[in-house]
Amino acid sequence: MGNFRFVIDCVGGHGQDRSKKDGEVVDFTNPEYPSENTPERIMQRCVDELKASGCNVQSAKVHHWPYVEFGEDSKLKAISFEDSNGNTCINDDLLTGIRQGHF
Repeated sequence: MGNFRFVIDCVGGHGQDRSKKDGEVVDFTNPEYPSENTPERIMQRCVDELKASGCNVQSAKVHHWPYVEFGEDSKLKAISFEDSNGNTCINDDLLTGIRQGHF
């Protein structure tokens, strides 16, 4: 038993309930995206299953459009959630549903 972390970086359609602003609760089952198979909903179900299996999930977030840096060889060099000016990307908390930032 011990701490562990899953990190998954994806590209594709995402960003449910985009009308919600900073501090509001996102509905990951929003009718705008009626499928149960949107990326956020899939990950929210995964979090629920981990919790049901006895894991203490401490943090689960969706980081929309993180700041990406590529090297001269066009390979991914770094991903961060804050730029050099201290601006953060949009974050949705899969545990509380609260959005930080807005589209």
